[in-house]
Amino acid sequence: MTDSAYSQDVLTRIYNVHWGGVDQQGLLAEYPPLEGTAGVMDGMPTAYALDSGEVFEGVNAGASGLGYTVLTRGFVCFGKPRDGEACFIASPDASPSQRGILDEDGVLVWSNVAIGGGAGFQTALTFAGDAFFAVFQEIEGPARIATSFDGINWATAQAFSGKDAYGGAVAAVQTAAPTPEEPAKYLYVACGEIEQKDDDYGNVVQNLMWSTSTDGNTWGSGYNPGMMTEPGTWYNLLLNFACTVAAGTVKKEDGVANDVLVAAAATKTQFVNHLTGDLYAMRRSGGAMSTTGTTWNVTGVGITPGLDQLSWGLAVTYCQGKDSDGGYFLMSDHEIFSDRLGDSNLYKSTDGVSWSKTRTNKNWMARLSAIAADLSDATKIVRI
Repeated sequence: MTDSAYSQDVLTRIYNVHWGGVDQQGLLAEYPPLEGTAGVMDGMPTAYALDSGEVFEGVNAGASGLGYTVLTRGFVCFGKPRDGEACFIASPDASPSQRGILDEDGVLVWSNVAIGGGAGFQTALTFAGDAFFAVFQEIEGPARIATSFDGINWATAQAFSGKDAYGGAVAAVQTAAPTPEEPAKYLYVACGEIEQKDDDYGNVVQNLMWSTSTDGNTWGSGYNPGMMTEPGTWYNLLLNFACTVAAGTVKKEDGVANDVLVAAAATKTQFVNHLTGDLYAMRRSGGAMSTTGTTWNVTGVGITPGLDQLSWGLAVTYCQGKDSDGGYFLMSDHEIFSDRLGDSNLYKSTDGVSWSKTRTNKNWMARLSAIAADLSDATKIVRI
């Protein structure tokens, strides 16, 4: 297949580009285990193409389109924005953000792009619906989201607010189909977290925090307060907010396809330490599913929690199949035990509710993205 034919065959439903599609596979980035958690994300990642078997050292993210698969350590995504041409946006570690397009000879070329975002550090970069979204966390301040509907011009707005609140990735579900007069409409949802404390509890927990938008530029955030309310999270343990939420198409029992959101999250169980009398809210990893971005139902999948063990969701992505309703979600989690190193686990679901474990080891399965299923002849692999 030629590059031009491949680009027309649209390998581009990365983060919900509704152009039809071809098969995608998960790209799982693992980090070596440490005795503690400080410095995990500073370790050298190894990325695994889960279906085709390729292994990429020093890479934690990938995206495919235009006949290319782009790999990086940092952030990268691909899509066809509403007001521009199909392109990659990449924010490699310690490098300026860049935009990748095809030149007149069909070669992928890059140019710097000013994403903005204000002070602080970047936590996520995704393509959702019909726009690119870069999330920035201000130091001891609110999280902001920079949005671009053409990949060139970016507008930044505050999206998360509150003490100990962090912003994370953006996904989108379509709310209205395009017409001859109007483009498609989307609900954009960003997922981060906010810390919860209570003097009656001997631990601190984090709850899922969301921020929703119908125009991609104006955001309203919320969460369910309380030590035992769900969904629970723990993204900030690794400062890992790149893959908090994904959106994809699932089939309901009546056969109708439905777009849903899934966040890497956790359920909670309350325990009493009978030596101290303190209560503890202990997490069990699970996928939190929503169609509204504000109401979430969590299905626990990880180890049974206890005073000496817990687990929580690390990352999630959606892999599109050739058929419009033929994709699946991937979610990773991690376990902590008081007396030994825990495992990370990878789970797969076609409906966002029922999950099956597909992989387990001692590495931290910290990042997930979706790339072309066929990396042999159909796509050129480049690193940035």
